[in-house]
Amino acid sequence: MKRLSIRWRLSLYFAVAVAGIVMGFGIVLILITRQQLLARTDAALREELREILLEAELHLSVTDFQKAAQTRFYHHDIYDFVVVDERDSIVFVSAGLTREQSVQLTQNDDAKSVVFATKQLSGTSTIRSARSTLNSQFGSLRVFSVTSLQPLLDELQTLEMVAIGLVPVALLIAVAVGYLLAGRALAPVTAICETANSITIDSLHSRIEVPN
Repeated sequence: MKRLSIRWRLSLYFAVAVAGIVMGFGIVLILITRQQLLARTDAALREELREILLEAELHLSVTDFQKAAQTRFYHHDIYDFVVVDERDSIVFVSAGLTREQSVQLTQNDDAKSVVFATKQLSGTSTIRSARSTLNSQFGSLRVFSVTSLQPLLDELQTLEMVAIGLVPVALLIAVAVGYLLAGRALAPVTAICETANSITIDSLHSRIEVPN
């Protein structure tokens, strides 16, 4: 099998190096973007959680809170809410979640501070939740704010597809650029070889030019 010329080998080495850099940059970019989108989602969930906690603090009875929550939080843009009491009974659940999903969300949960979690509930896409506790006038409550992570996942998927599509494009450009650069770098060597090959018994006076 005929070996590739030095020029082509240098071009391919250069292309592989560029492709590796592009892939590394793409992975880092996706990770950073994911972290930023998740942080933005968590900040919004924390704010929504704060609002419903304030609502619970304003009322002296569970009935009054349920009426107010039904008005303000039953339909609330892209966010849903679940409130359970100290006996794990559901006090309030917004329109976007079923009772079964509410139980899945609240089970095995005993942390005291604001906690963020990513879960897969039955019948839904992946969700992100924020949870905190409150000692209200009508008992201890655990309050959850919830939103779907599907928009975030869709953005990441688009970014991944763009990054994947850039790799072959970068590889082709790198091969072309590498071939040109290798040709320029090897031009003196090529000239030396051509001059050396032209020296015969009849032209022993020929010399290889050496630039100063």
